[in-house]
Amino acid sequence: SECISWIKKRTQLVVVSDTFSEFANPLMEKLGHPTLFCNHLTVDHLGNITNYHLRQENGKARVVEALQSLNYKVIAIGDSYNDINMLRKADAGLLYRPPNNVINDNPDIPIVNSYDEIKTIISGLLEKES
Repeated sequence: SECISWIKKRTQLVVVSDTFSEFANPLMEKLGHPTLFCNHLTVDHLGNITNYHLRQENGKARVVEALQSLNYKVIAIGDSYNDINMLRKADAGLLYRPPNNVINDNPDIPIVNSYDEIKTIISGLLEKES
């Protein structure tokens, strides 16, 4: 939350997730409602999940491509295999505290282990842009 506030004061923040908005909304509220791109569920009048709706295949990488097509530079941060395509498409991709198997399979993607490291890298990248 402090890191998110720090980022939002310096640049745009979009959370891209494979989750469903119905599950993520309570967390997004705690984070100050950053923009969230994810999937959604159909829930009936009794509160039962009756269907799920994926926005698109390979959605994380497609979000990066869409933002880049609008001439945005994208810094992506992820922690697992389902983030790798997004990290590789981004102008700068970072693995945040990933498990060892993800590190071993993707040695070319930089690893960060703290919010301070994220801030340092983002600051450096933003300085290059100005």
